[in-house]
Amino acid sequence: MGAEVGYSPMTNLWLSLGYNFMSFEDEDIAYDDSTQEGAYFRLRFKFDENVFKRNDPSKNQRLISNSTL
Repeated sequence: MGAEVGYSPMTNLWLSLGYNFMSFEDEDIAYDDSTQEGAYFRLRFKFDENVFKRNDPSKNQRLISNSTL
């Protein structure tokens, strides 16, 4: 049991801080079978087929700002 608060500073990036009040462990869960008591920081970034489209102005905001100069 715990609490978490997060913020998205840019598209596809999520930062969060949280605190677990109780630890947890379960050998039957395959992916992540435990948590520890205490504070934590989590960083998540979404990668998909559009992340690396550097020449697409809708995906790369620098192209839009450079074309208006």
